Amino acid sequence: MRRFLQQCGPVWRCAVTAGLSVTTSGLCSAAQGQARGPGLSALPEAPAVQQAAGSCTLEGKVRGADGGIVPGASLTLLGEGKVRERTATADDDGDYLMDNVPCGQFVLSVTMPGFSPAALGGEMLDAGEVLQKDVTLRLAGANASVNVIATRMEIAQAQVGLQEQQRLLSVFPNFFVSYQWSAEPLHARQKFGLALHNAADPANVGLAAVVAGVQQASNSLPGYGQGAAGYGRRFGANLGDEVTGTFLGGAILPSIFRQDPRYFYRGTGSTKSRLWYAVSRAFVTRGDNGKTQVNYSGLLGDFGTGAISNLYAAKEDREGGSLTVENGLLGIVGDCVNNTLQELVLRRVTSKTSGRRGKATDGTGAP
Repeated sequence: MRRFLQQCGPVWRCAVTAGLSVTTSGLCSAAQGQARGPGLSALPEAPAVQQAAGSCTLEGKVRGADGGIVPGASLTLLGEGKVRERTATADDDGDYLMDNVPCGQFVLSVTMPGFSPAALGGEMLDAGEVLQKDVTLRLAGANASVNVIATRMEIAQAQVGLQEQQRLLSVFPNFFVSYQWSAEPLHARQKFGLALHNAADPANVGLAAVVAGVQQASNSLPGYGQGAAGYGRRFGANLGDEVTGTFLGGAILPSIFRQDPRYFYRGTGSTKSRLWYAVSRAFVTRGDNGKTQVNYSGLLGDFGTGAISNLYAAKEDREGGSLTVENGLLGIVGDCVNNTLQELVLRRVTSKTSGRRGKATDGTGAP
């Protein structure tokens, strides 16, 4: 393990050893909770408190793709921990209003006969906030039908869209964390999309460059040499570790084993119970069917990334199977540390999505 720390293997592990969050990898797939499976009956019991205190107002207009209004559309607000939070119907002008709704993250599902269902995500941060959320519906194809499955896939995509706006200190991506306990399971395509977005993020590429500079200065991985060529090899190896870890632990294995690669923030209970929950997510995970499973995706992802990293290391720096095992074990430790930080610290410094803000009124314009 000392050898691994000297060579500073996959970039995200370097970040952990430096006291940072695991901001780069889908190997955070090791940390997960229980989730709703394909059927509504698989909805897990949510923690007692999931939404921000206070109430907010959501309003907007429903239009067709041609810009015309769509009266009579049905809107359902899906919030944390509940299948159906609030419902509304667009009036003759296409307008809808939902007041006194709990603040926090949400997904708005919209259906209308003759139109394809739509779902969009958002978050209301402050008590009394008014959020404008307009909806555009597209005409359904000749053979299309409005069904629950199609709507839920769009809901999952809307939730992923929220996650892809989450950043630590407004810089580092924090995409593999869901603050919606009852988030929809992801389709394989969505898992790969999330991994691609994470791996290609400029902040992660920059982190790989910084780590390569630290390695160059300390002459870690001496087989790569010095100078521009040596730096380039180190940077390429770090970037390769990042991409391999993200896709292996965050997309490929979760798709094979049908497991969710995200960490599901709990946020309630005693510090001890939340700590135990966070650490345990390195070993158990949420399946796409809503059941708790052994975290094959995370565990095999850790060891697989370590093995692949060892394969393309300079010949002088390879240490065979022992290094692979050490890398895998350190990866599991890194997952435990990251999960703990996610549960107890990092939500406070994670930027949230936002929309138009204002204070709720009584309808006459007076606050």
